[in-house]
Amino acid sequence: MTKIAKKAILVSLVLVFFLSLLKISISQQYIYLAYNLSFDGPIGGRTSIAGHHTCALVYNGTVKCWGDNSYGQIGDGTIADRYTPVSVVGINNAVAIATGGLHTCALLSDGAVKCWGYNSYGELGDGTTIDRYTPVSVVGINNAVAIATGGHSCALLADGTVKCWGLNDHGQLGDGTTTNRYTPVSVSGLTNAISIAVGIKHTCALLSDGTVKCWGLNNYGQLGDGTTIDRYTPVSVVGINNAVAIAAGDEHTCALLSGGTVKCWGRNGYGRLGDGTTIDRYTPVSVVGINNAVAIATGGFHTCALLSDGTVKCWGHNLWGQLGDGTNTNRITPVSVQNLTDVVAIATGYVHTCALLSDGTVKCWGYNSNGQLGDGTGTHRNTPVSVLNYSIGGRYDKTGGIPGTIQQAPFFRDTYFIRSFTPVITTTIPFYTIEAPPTGFLTLIPTLLGNPLFFIIVFGLAIATYVEGFLASGGIAFVITFLGVLLLFAIFSGAVAWWIVLVLAVLIIGGILFFKRK
Repeated sequence: MTKIAKKAILVSLVLVFFLSLLKISISQQYIYLAYNLSFDGPIGGRTSIAGHHTCALVYNGTVKCWGDNSYGQIGDGTIADRYTPVSVVGINNAVAIATGGLHTCALLSDGAVKCWGYNSYGELGDGTTIDRYTPVSVVGINNAVAIATGGHSCALLADGTVKCWGLNDHGQLGDGTTTNRYTPVSVSGLTNAISIAVGIKHTCALLSDGTVKCWGLNNYGQLGDGTTIDRYTPVSVVGINNAVAIAAGDEHTCALLSGGTVKCWGRNGYGRLGDGTTIDRYTPVSVVGINNAVAIATGGFHTCALLSDGTVKCWGHNLWGQLGDGTNTNRITPVSVQNLTDVVAIATGYVHTCALLSDGTVKCWGYNSNGQLGDGTGTHRNTPVSVLNYSIGGRYDKTGGIPGTIQQAPFFRDTYFIRSFTPVITTTIPFYTIEAPPTGFLTLIPTLLGNPLFFIIVFGLAIATYVEGFLASGGIAFVITFLGVLLLFAIFSGAVAWWIVLVLAVLIIGGILFFKRK
């Protein structure tokens, strides 16, 4: 082997190795996904709690639930309470989940929705009022991009419209009536929704222009229109025009604003609005001391915010320790959750709270009589405890910065957790194609012709084959090598780690040298 060939091969392999470890910086590239972190349901699409049970989406599309199972809302085919996570029967392609008071729903990868649990008012959407201990399909939904559940159920569709079903005694389905619906009906006059949130008897939608509309029960001003009049169709929330996420509690509502502040309105018992008082508010008021929130969640009587540094603050009712500050004292302004860092998403139940950490584990705190904290006991906790036997899998974007931003992109196919609230991708990343299902996860796939690593391999192999005389023409060597490596990348770059491609490159070079000597 000539010295030039050896140098070419060595340089090629070294560059392949180091470039494989690097990531291309794409700071401030915004990737917007069709998902809201308002906790109409899942943590980043991944964990959802309401009432007294908790559910979590595993990275492979299955779902696990634990806690109260009185009506089959755990989905394991029984009505036995579960103190640690158990698998939901027959769900293997879920991309988001949402838990109501006594039922649960899952958004599937094909845009369909399945629900299970309590069904006395048709909240499962299967056309009956029969409780279901395992998932059943919601009738007529095949293009959903987000779901939300409370005392009823709703789905955000790909065209920006919303459909709801179940209990409708205060017009919470938004169809202009108070008739319960056993199958989905369209919300009147709503065409540009990008996120939805469901309370116990009211519903809200975040619109593409940053405004919010709500409908349903309004006895405490939870619709935010300045009145206490129930509304059977959507009305605008006063003074909100830059919201990026919404959350609906039992009788209060909150919005995360673009600057990281939070406003809430509705019932303010126990200080759940976070304005330092217990006065009910019919229009939005600012939460005290919150200016760097990236996600919000509302429970029965409490509220929480995930901050940009990965910590969490909560306020409101704390009888069962659901604020996580190590006490059982109600708080009318936000307090920090103890011993909790590196959080990527949060969810609140009626009187308990959970957080998803960047390592894929979940911690919960608060009321635990039905095992909803998932720690294998029925003991209430006023600080976070780990959920047993559960890890979401996958990886999360922890680069910080503005929600919805990826600051590093991989050379090879990689999946990231994105905190985002807008339903379409509005920018592109050079040299990458994007897979963005309506969840909190996004996959970047390198574009072959724009990937520096690809050209390093091509040039290295072309030089080696030309110098060794394996091919008479450098141009032919380059073309053949280009096509060969293109094939390799097409097969492998979307599915395997960088080191496999490195091994293949070594084998190709070794094969060339071996046959040359022969």
